Amino acid sequence: MLCFLVMICCAVTDGAAQHYTLQHEDVLADVAVSDVNGDGRDDICALSARGTADRGTYLSVYLSRPDGTYAEKADCRQELPPTVGGVFFAETDGAPPAEVVAVDTAGAHILALRDKAFTQVAEPRFVSLFPAGLEFPRFLDNQVVDVDRDGVHEWLVPLPHGYGLREPGREIATIGCHVAGAVAHDSASRTHLRYDFPGVVPFPWENDAYQALAFINTHTVEFVRGPDWNDLVTSEIPFKKAPERLSPTPSGAYADTFPKPPKPQAHAELHDLNEDGLPDLLVTEAQGSIDVETCTRIFFAQPGCTFSQEPDMQFVKSGAFAQPTVIDVNGDGLDDVFFFELSFGLKSMVSYLVRERLTLRLEAHLNSPHGFDATPRYRSRFTLAAPDGTREGILALGDFTGDGRMDAVFSPDGKRLGLFEGRGEELVSQEPAATFDIPPYGAAKTCDLNANRRRDIVVFEAGNKGTRDIHVLVF
Repeated sequence: MLCFLVMICCAVTDGAAQHYTLQHEDVLADVAVSDVNGDGRDDICALSARGTADRGTYLSVYLSRPDGTYAEKADCRQELPPTVGGVFFAETDGAPPAEVVAVDTAGAHILALRDKAFTQVAEPRFVSLFPAGLEFPRFLDNQVVDVDRDGVHEWLVPLPHGYGLREPGREIATIGCHVAGAVAHDSASRTHLRYDFPGVVPFPWENDAYQALAFINTHTVEFVRGPDWNDLVTSEIPFKKAPERLSPTPSGAYADTFPKPPKPQAHAELHDLNEDGLPDLLVTEAQGSIDVETCTRIFFAQPGCTFSQEPDMQFVKSGAFAQPTVIDVNGDGLDDVFFFELSFGLKSMVSYLVRERLTLRLEAHLNSPHGFDATPRYRSRFTLAAPDGTREGILALGDFTGDGRMDAVFSPDGKRLGLFEGRGEELVSQEPAATFDIPPYGAAKTCDLNANRRRDIVVFEAGNKGTRDIHVLVF
């Protein structure tokens, strides 16, 4: 199965991108971008995999220079306690830059970068289900919120019954929500519990001083609000055929898997699609047995945080692999719904078996103040090199050329990345306008590294099979 990493990007100039190759000493586990020294420019941070017993876990930082360049080798390298399984960035003192928070099941280590060296500024102790002792430690997403809008981040600490909302020195509240668990066995035949935590979306709630929180898991959406976040509204996700419950190898935020598995054939997501401040629900599932279709239904959140029984909009695509992505396709500030469809006709199958190529269809349904287009506004069809099934192939979407149209970056030949320019209703060109000598496998993250309101790309491949280089494209 081909796994695509979708990146939502902004404008790029017509000039050539600057390509930097950052050398890393150890096996890469994960990469993130954050301003860790407070100079207003984003730095590149890398976590090392633990590997053998004599190799520790390290955090390496490549600092952005005043001219926007990066050194080949890390500017600083900090060994982390061996129990650390996750790292995130949080503003803990109300003054930039954000600190580095390394966590395990027994608490956190808060690190601040000063003069190219990290100093531990606090070590709060608390019990949690944060990952610990993983072979591949990870940067954790969606772990911080500013629920009281005071400039200091609160942390979402995973617990068996939900989340603990806390600041470094104290717990503010305990928020109950559904947490799926299962008994699992590791490679050494040891039995342990595995948990799959719901995704979290903060949002403003009427005149409340504090932000409300929405939790989404495999079967329900839970809205919590109020001064103690104990006002709960639960809605069942309206699957036509309910997916199976959590398996012993969960795909949630704390699973010891890398890379992340693809979306299941039945899944749901939360996005504010009509810009009313409330998270709306997208439900996607395959239906049929022979002539399989994929149906994506949109349910707009109603006042009181409920959903109607019937969808407000739905899109039906042929095949079982039409996955939606919520992005702003045309730059009007509204999120559109974009579909990737793998073609499995006779011609496509011959191309895959003989040429190791896959046919991909792209379709975009635009959003407007009047709602979504029922039929795709933009369509495109092209072929790309098929990965060998053991590595992720990169497909990046966005306006890389600065003309207001969405472009695409993927591999035309399985050896390098290519830039395919936006062409209006054709969506993207059939031939690359530029190529980059970057391996087209692994993961990628986007950010505005040089603060010029254009998105840049950081490409890396984690794990023992990956390279130790980090590739940076600055536009």
